[in-house]
Amino acid sequence: MAVGDCEQKLTPRLRWLLHRLWQEWKQTKIDIETLTDEIDRISTVDERCQRLRQIPVSRPLVSTAMLAAIGNGAALPPRARFRGVGWRRPRQSIH
Repeated sequence: MAVGDCEQKLTPRLRWLLHRLWQEWKQTKIDIETLTDEIDRISTVDERCQRLRQIPVSRPLVSTAMLAAIGNGAALPPRARFRGVGWRRPRQSIH
């Protein structure tokens, strides 16, 4: 059965609904591409994002999300803030 044959069996209402869903899908794709471009732009121009992107697994979305979530870290409790360049290892108990 050809696609045209299937379309002949659809009601006008269902054809309209499928067309509408297809248009929404195309617009959603455009919106996602636009937001992705904006995230890339922010991640490229913001110095803090550039530093976060030096972490091997960090991508534009990760760096901008971290920046949005924690900003400069001032709201974090003192122990959770970054100190210097490296991370502090938790103390390990010896058994």
